[in-house]
Amino acid sequence: GFKVAMPATRLTVVILTDDRSRGAFNVGIGVRGIPIEMTQLLLPAGHYEPQTNRAILGLHARANKLAEHLDLRRLVHEVTHQLTFNTGLLDRRGDVPRSIAEGFAEYGAVRKTARQIAPGNPHENLITLLRARRSRTPWYPVAQLLADDRPFLLDSFKRLQLLAYAQAWLLIHCLMNDRSRGEGFRAYLEAIRPRTDQEHRLDDAEKHLGDLDRVDNDILAYFVRLNMSA
Repeated sequence: GFKVAMPATRLTVVILTDDRSRGAFNVGIGVRGIPIEMTQLLLPAGHYEPQTNRAILGLHARANKLAEHLDLRRLVHEVTHQLTFNTGLLDRRGDVPRSIAEGFAEYGAVRKTARQIAPGNPHENLITLLRARRSRTPWYPVAQLLADDRPFLLDSFKRLQLLAYAQAWLLIHCLMNDRSRGEGFRAYLEAIRPRTDQEHRLDDAEKHLGDLDRVDNDILAYFVRLNMSA
């Protein structure tokens, strides 16, 4: 298994349900000069701050079944970020590809509130991947997801950003559950832990995960098996 330890200190989660308060609280993360009323429209509904080690969540003020589902999924996603960066799995001060960080967070995200579902089980991301295949939207190559964080950023085209998140989930799902890849994935995570820049991203991946074109093919085959069993 993966070597992890319980966090040494209490982890902080900030929950905001008022749009103006959320905009005021988040105004310092890169949108200075924009009116508070507009800030909420430009920020993610939730995010994890490696610098402060806080999870910041903007949840719905009015509860209904859809809002509760989205809020719980968002909460678990951001808290999973906290756990991966505070248990030794990832280093929040290091260079962690967004595909790895977001893949873990999506892997832990909750799908339904009516019953317990084990982490990693198929959910909305599987639907996103199916739609992309049916519409013949090209998937991102694994090499691009590992080397380039831009597909995950807010200014990405929304549909392709969702695809990047879904592929990150599938990547982690495959590496976590395919027994033939477990040892290589553990070695890869060990290799990236001391990294502080992006210079070695592809070198680390190819050394420990193998030929990345082969990884693409294996993940597609894994997706087909996962879809058939869903």
